[in-house]
Amino acid sequence: MGIFSRKSKKDDVTTNDAGAADSTQPSVTSGGSSLVVNRLVQDALRPWSSSQNAQTMYAVLRQCATGDLLLDASGSEIADKAAPFAKGDTLAIGTQVDNAGKRLLVAFTDNDRLAVYRQNGGATTPPISLGQSASATLQMAATTYDGIAIDPGSPETVFIAYADEIRRGLTDEAGVNEILKTAIVAGSPVEEIIDRAEAAPVVFVGLSARRDDKGEVESIMVPALKGPDGSMYHPAFTSPAEVWAWAPDLDAQPTGFANIARSAREDGQAGIVFNPAGKPAVVPIAAIAERY
Repeated sequence: MGIFSRKSKKDDVTTNDAGAADSTQPSVTSGGSSLVVNRLVQDALRPWSSSQNAQTMYAVLRQCATGDLLLDASGSEIADKAAPFAKGDTLAIGTQVDNAGKRLLVAFTDNDRLAVYRQNGGATTPPISLGQSASATLQMAATTYDGIAIDPGSPETVFIAYADEIRRGLTDEAGVNEILKTAIVAGSPVEEIIDRAEAAPVVFVGLSARRDDKGEVESIMVPALKGPDGSMYHPAFTSPAEVWAWAPDLDAQPTGFANIARSAREDGQAGIVFNPAGKPAVVPIAAIAERY
């Protein structure tokens, strides 16, 4: 892990020179946002703090495909902190630089953790935070910055993911399956899960390759899941990070929901299980039998 120093970066500052404030401008809150508490990411950070490996790293990244995170906007110059970002305001987003010189976006799972971070740095005033979707935050970290540091200064070890790790786990478009992932996390009805999965631009399967003594691939298989009653299910995933949080030795292969549904029916499986590394969504085969 790197040793960090807070640095002011001019290219992290945005001045709004437009006319009247518009609804698309970021919502900046003095004292932090009490509404943002990302329990999913917080819960994933605990195993990461005690055992830092690929599986626990992707377990954190997979949860960043839904919900919100807070950015540190305490260095901003805002005339009216109770109003939306307006003409003349200057938005400054907090970053850290690691000991390799990589610039990391810092983000927080709740305002208390942001406040502790600011206090540890010597701040005596309440923080100013910018809340935005976690997927947009990870996308920003992978494209504008060299990566992300989540909850620096928190009791858990700071989580760092570099840009290539973010893109590998969440693809080049971190929010590609935010709608489906959110429906799964919310425990939405099966019909809604099916509708979201059919509309998803891509879903993923985990592949296991069997190799001979020379390392040549002899066969490829898709591992199945056994239910409590012994029935077999086809696993499906909303991101590569979901695959590797479940089984880090598998390859993540993009596909379409229709292909998974047909495969499950042809193999006589009982249904499809989305994102088995966490609280999964189960789609019984009877719910899709007429469609596929």
